[in-house]
Amino acid sequence: MSVARTHSTGGEIGVVVELVKPSQGHKPVLAAFLDAAPTEIQELTKKLQAGLEEVLTQYLPTNVTITAFLTVAGFPQTATGKLDRKNLRAKVEALTLQELTAANIYQVEKRAPSTNAERLMQGLWAAVLGISTESIGADDSFMRVGGDSISAMRLVGAARQRGYNLTVADVLLHPKLSDASQRIQQIEDYDPVVDAQKAPLQLLPSKISNERLGAALQRWCSRDERAQDVLPVTDEQARHLAMTYSTSRSMLFYHALDVSTELDLLSMIKACSILVSRFDILRTVFIVEGDSFLQVVLRSMKLEVPTIVAEQDESIEKSMTALLRRESSIALEIGVPVTKFFILYSEEQQAYRVVLRVSHAQFDAISLGQIWSTFEDVCKDGVKASSEPASTFSAHMESVVGLDKPQAVAYWRDLLQGSSVTKLNEGVSHDVKHGTDISVTKSISQSQLRSMDFTFSTVLSAAWAYVLAKRSQIDDVVLGILAHGRDQPVSEGVCGPCVNVVPLRVTLKDGWRVQDLLAAAHTQRVSSIPYTQLGSREIVRSCTEWSQDAYFGTVIRHNSYSDDESQASRMHIFESLSSGPTVDIDNVEVHITAISSDDKIDVEVSFAANVVPADVAHQLAADLQDTILQFSNSLDAPLQSLQELPSLKCSLPVRPKPVHVNGIAAKTQLAERCPPAKTEALRMAWKSVLGDGVELDLESPATFFDLGGDLIGAGVLAAHVASQGYSMTTEDVFQHPTWLSQLALLGGRAH
Repeated sequence: MSVARTHSTGGEIGVVVELVKPSQGHKPVLAAFLDAAPTEIQELTKKLQAGLEEVLTQYLPTNVTITAFLTVAGFPQTATGKLDRKNLRAKVEALTLQELTAANIYQVEKRAPSTNAERLMQGLWAAVLGISTESIGADDSFMRVGGDSISAMRLVGAARQRGYNLTVADVLLHPKLSDASQRIQQIEDYDPVVDAQKAPLQLLPSKISNERLGAALQRWCSRDERAQDVLPVTDEQARHLAMTYSTSRSMLFYHALDVSTELDLLSMIKACSILVSRFDILRTVFIVEGDSFLQVVLRSMKLEVPTIVAEQDESIEKSMTALLRRESSIALEIGVPVTKFFILYSEEQQAYRVVLRVSHAQFDAISLGQIWSTFEDVCKDGVKASSEPASTFSAHMESVVGLDKPQAVAYWRDLLQGSSVTKLNEGVSHDVKHGTDISVTKSISQSQLRSMDFTFSTVLSAAWAYVLAKRSQIDDVVLGILAHGRDQPVSEGVCGPCVNVVPLRVTLKDGWRVQDLLAAAHTQRVSSIPYTQLGSREIVRSCTEWSQDAYFGTVIRHNSYSDDESQASRMHIFESLSSGPTVDIDNVEVHITAISSDDKIDVEVSFAANVVPADVAHQLAADLQDTILQFSNSLDAPLQSLQELPSLKCSLPVRPKPVHVNGIAAKTQLAERCPPAKTEALRMAWKSVLGDGVELDLESPATFFDLGGDLIGAGVLAAHVASQGYSMTTEDVFQHPTWLSQLALLGGRAH
């Protein structure tokens, strides 16, 4: 990073500063290498003791956990006479954290933990964050030594494994070790074995009887006796399923892991089968019944793992592209397992790539790391890895269904009273979007972010709320933020989509400083944790006065796919290739995703097509980056004193031009010629989703969405029609939203 000379009474001292990652450490260390005589080092050491740590904490990047001052006998040089930084870094990279601490001449006197609870917490912090216990004092902050909301969740799990109860809220609201240790409680009669699950039918809505369930299984699944569990889906799963079973297949993904030829092919094929046996979400199929999607966990699933050998001189990447093209031409049917595995091999590259096809209704970011870590463990030691217990997604669903719904509804209703959806474009929420998304990625160096008691996800959410408020000239903003959904003990180790999207409401106040805004967002996020399992659809319909098909204009995610850097660098995610024209039916205008690494955070801001002009999209992404940096470095600054945002070429929110719909007469003729069997299939689908009381009138301008439908309902409706052998997709419902236009659509199709 830098080279400097400093003067002392004895002479000159050479200083070289580098960011280095020690052996077995999760975070980089700021190491200062000192070239000086022993007497000069002793003098400098005395000067380092007076308040340096407090100053460094204010200015060090968030990803730097400790500072080490190390003595060297002269700086190494390259063959050309330049400073050999690689040699210096290697000295630290070869040390463990404990060895580095012992070699450090800057030994800060920290208040040691004095109670059993503090010592327990110190050990848990060290284990979860990958740092030495000696580097953690009783007055340290969890966030300032490298923690965040994800590691807070892991800390809760680690405490429970030791027989102690701790919540994520305890960690985030009381980040100081001595304070957090007062929140931890020993669990009486702790038993790590999870209680027996409820019978499957108890988790389903009461309106679904045994008879209806049996009929649905026979209709969708070829062998209903294969069902181990039948469960409801979460609202986020339902949204993802509606977009999975669509023309665009926008929520169907191909996850890949590159592995070396040191692994045996047979062991990899066996590992794929063990994954399906171990994780129930991978052997889950999806069906529809009434107005809902359901998930059916199979007792077992026959798995074929095709091995695809790349052509001569063909790379793994080309072979992957060919696979995606072939897959796009194969029908994706409800009631059939989504999970598929493939193994690609390139003789030229001497490399394997293992590919897993799943819907986003089957995974979240935490699950991906879990799946691939288990895969590699099984390949290395199949007996040991496959015998370890695994929490089931069925057990997680039981905890979701067991939520105190009235209390959760009351919380969100109070929070959202008088609110509205914050949008960048005032178009109708069910309007389809044609064209290409605008995606802008801003990289923020970890060295630019100062250590503070707020997580980066809080800073990110607050910064975007501030940008929206300033750009739209409002002071009340509602965003959707990703909640990890693993607060209950039964959900800690679950492989599956535990996440939910919940509201964050930010109301700017006069006289606020940056710290006040961050504190308000942080406090709200923590206070909402007990209620984050209430589905987003339920929140909109039961807790707001928004339209029935409303959702959040912005959804913010902060992802971490794997703690293993080596593994993360070998992981790839591929979207499914569309089998038809790209039509965006997701009513989220902006998806913001932050992915952290040791040296930077990549913030991807993805705008749906035609929401804002391209130049406005790029400026808003730049606004977000600048605001994050200002927030991080100016906690005490009044919001009014922050740098003004540059002017835009248009005002926000954008007001769309009116669209005139023609061809009513032609549609009426097609609708009237629609065969009775098709008409009845569509009628039953509308009534299944919207209720028997819905009036179906050819002359009515009311759309499916005006009558109470939404994205989830559109997916269910299309599945019902398709189940009768007629062509209908989720996109069709959006593009032809009235009863007349859907009848005309079916009437004009051959099947």
